[in-house]
Amino acid sequence: MKRKWIFLLAAILLLLTWMGIIFYMSHQSGAESSYLSTETTKGIIGKFVDNFDMLSLQTKLKLEFVIRKIAHLGEYAVLGTLFFGVLRLCGIKNYRKTAAIALLLSFLWAAGDEWHQSFIPGRSARISDVFIDTIGAAVGIFIIWAAIYFARRLQKK
Repeated sequence: MKRKWIFLLAAILLLLTWMGIIFYMSHQSGAESSYLSTETTKGIIGKFVDNFDMLSLQTKLKLEFVIRKIAHLGEYAVLGTLFFGVLRLCGIKNYRKTAAIALLLSFLWAAGDEWHQSFIPGRSARISDVFIDTIGAAVGIFIIWAAIYFARRLQKK
């Protein structure tokens, strides 16, 4: 019993830390966020494309847009997975119910995150980002759900 509480506490702390990271990233000004996106894009694409700096501005902006959206998907895939794990550790046994609640909580956090961004200089709130974030959470939840499903099937063999 004590072990379960330790796992639950660790999962909650991990979830809250991840939520804090998302909040911190959203709290950056438009200039800070743009700089981080540009440098991240340069670092990733620069590994595959020689002379990244020689690409047209339009191409760089398109690549940066794609990298940003992939980052949104990824950060919310992690969030959805963490919500799913915490809910399971809290005792929700039904996987569909756990997944639905985790997805709803991820959606609410994404909506709140976009609303928060609307108050930050140089940033704006986009409903499309809420949907991208929610899709990311759904992907994360599906992956953990599938992993549990296949792990249980392997145990039965």
